[in-house]
Amino acid sequence: MEEKFEPKHLIVKNANISSVNLSGRPTKANPDGGSRSFVLRINDPTEADRLAAEGWNVKLRRPTTLDDGTVLEAYQYIPVSAWFNKYPPDFWLIQLKEDGTATSRKLDVETVGVIDRAKRLNVDLHLVQYHYTKGGGGVTALVREMAVTVGDNAFANSASAFGEDFANIPIVGDDETPF
Repeated sequence: MEEKFEPKHLIVKNANISSVNLSGRPTKANPDGGSRSFVLRINDPTEADRLAAEGWNVKLRRPTTLDDGTVLEAYQYIPVSAWFNKYPPDFWLIQLKEDGTATSRKLDVETVGVIDRAKRLNVDLHLVQYHYTKGGGGVTALVREMAVTVGDNAFANSASAFGEDFANIPIVGDDETPF
């Protein structure tokens, strides 16, 4: 008889995320590209223990010393994936304006990569556990919903010249220049 799993949900307000790769670009951990992921950092060891007891895939990043001698502290985290399949996650980009107003825009598979390099002021997450059986089985955390709040900048309003649909605006990476 096949075991059935009741998926668990996790809502995190003001989440601390890092290693963001929602564009699916090739990286050291993702050399062929295509995988969209990030890390949810858990700063409270008690909370990390509770989440691990609930079946979340909590991992420990050991302290690392960079070439310049800077030491990165150890922390616990949950690796999170974003799958754009039959039921894609909802991603929202909320831009706070200097005048106190805000605009929001729903992102899709083509535009979600803007979050990779955005100056994030706040991130709210809704995650769900996914139990898989392939390769011995395990649990992964999937994004169900994500709202990212960014601040205003000098060029934010200039994008309006491109119209409401900014999906065709190229995302310029660190190693690319537009001119």
